[in-house]
Amino acid sequence: MLNLDKYPIPNESVVSADLDDQSVVLLKIDGTEFYSLNSTAARIWQLVTGFNSINDIIKIFSKEYNASFSKIKESVLRQINEFINEDLICLAEKKSKLPKKKTRKK
Repeated sequence: MLNLDKYPIPNESVVSADLDDQSVVLLKIDGTEFYSLNSTAARIWQLVTGFNSINDIIKIFSKEYNASFSKIKESVLRQINEFINEDLICLAEKKSKLPKKKTRKK
């Protein structure tokens, strides 16, 4: 089980590009992996800044989707775990100032 007080941070070897308001693509800098995120995963990625804890992300989703914390929690944790398993993010103990996301607007 993930500690909800941890702060997800994008891996420095990942760049992202917002294609539109609801879709994001990720690319590992070494060119080995490319990811196209659906709107839910893209929104989670946008919140993975090192400034939002996992708990904060769940709360933000609960407000945006007008759903209970417990309903949103499972989906957010599943996506965070997937990002971790794919080595797209790491978890920090405290709010982070760096690294900032490498993002390119279309």
